Amino acid sequence: MTEPALAARCAELREPIRELVQAGLRANARPEYYPELTEKLRVMQGILANGVAGIEESGYLTWHRDAEPMLRRAEALIAEDKGDEAWALLKNPELGLYPVSLACSGCEGW
Repeated sequence: MTEPALAARCAELREPIRELVQAGLRANARPEYYPELTEKLRVMQGILANGVAGIEESGYLTWHRDAEPMLRRAEALIAEDKGDEAWALLKNPELGLYPVSLACSGCEGW
């Protein structure tokens, strides 16, 4: 059974992560989508700013700790016109979005 705080956070992240991936794919192909990707990164940063109160799942906690600097780095790369590197960072199996998908895998919609 998934802990309630984790289930709530995963539900909150589900759509923004989907939108972030879509924006990342578009931005990787065409730089004019960099502003959209930056916007989606900021949405994620806002969610992570809510903290981890009540979440005990170690995989999520590790991802959350590493995600904040990773998202800031991706945003900085976009500002440097390095969207391909930002996309590679988001796809990184250790630092990117994959670990949160594992942590949320037992939650509805994941």
